[in-house]
Amino acid sequence: VLDASTVVVVLVDPSSYTDRYGQPDKEGPGLERIENWRIPYWLTDAGMAIQNLLLIIEAERHGALFAGVFRDPRSALSGWGIPENLECVGLIFVGVRHPGDRPTGSSVSRPWRPRDEVVHRETWTRQG
Repeated sequence: VLDASTVVVVLVDPSSYTDRYGQPDKEGPGLERIENWRIPYWLTDAGMAIQNLLLIIEAERHGALFAGVFRDPRSALSGWGIPENLECVGLIFVGVRHPGDRPTGSSVSRPWRPRDEVVHRETWTRQG
């Protein structure tokens, strides 16, 4: 992370969603009001964009990782002049992969859950 040549700041603008759904061709479900969004799709869209970018970086044989900014994103990013209406979802650090890099951490050491615990067909049943 300290040697990353690029840091991508992933930002969302919830008002762009509420503004769009306040337009005449989208009116009706009340989505011009942020409190009516049961699922904040700006975060869903950001997550898909993050995953796509990480896959592209991997395909290009670079190194990357995604990190959240948990405590106070606004103060952590204050020096970058990011407008107040934008929210930080996280950061993607991009750099050159070291030839000896190998996957580490809990995703490597923890076993996968059995398929019947995570895949459900026709009905939701859980074994055990």
